[in-house]
Amino acid sequence: MEKQIRLGTYISKDVYLLLRDLTEEYGTQSKAIEIAIKFLHEIHRRHLDIKTIITRETLIENFDCVIITRSNLNNFIRREIEKFYSEDFIEAMVRFLLNVDLGEASIDEIVKVLDKIYVKAAKWFSSIILDKKKDCYELIFTHTSDLNFSKFFIKYFKIFIQNLGYSIEGEKVSSKFFSIIFKKLGAI
Repeated sequence: MEKQIRLGTYISKDVYLLLRDLTEEYGTQSKAIEIAIKFLHEIHRRHLDIKTIITRETLIENFDCVIITRSNLNNFIRREIEKFYSEDFIEAMVRFLLNVDLGEASIDEIVKVLDKIYVKAAKWFSSIILDKKKDCYELIFTHTSDLNFSKFFIKYFKIFIQNLGYSIEGEKVSSKFFSIIFKKLGAI
């Protein structure tokens, strides 16, 4: 058993109320204090000037667009659109928000994250709907843009879905939506 040291100090009433909330979450005051101090030490060790902790949720909710990488911006400037597809930014964003390996996440969890990024935060799409059929899925993206928007993003999301281990069975493209029909590789 790890040696323990008694800590005798005073804290403000506001901080004490926060400690009570954390105690409910972590079981004991000492456990909550240990976790908080280790977390604060890690922040201090890495970034001395951090004043606010940004969670995944607040990061996405506070951006009204999805950050595009520098290399992809350069691809757009040089009109090398095909290179845009080779950098799987969607996968990186989804992995960041899920905080698990994509292979461990269900398709429902992945679609919820896509909705959080591209409907609620970036507002690129009006809706993203997963329709579960008998032997496959249909992922439907609705938007208020045009046919070129649909043609561009269907290709991008098809690559993303294939990288998740699904085979593309079909697609539908129009000026206000596109959908991708897919099933798990090896599924009957």
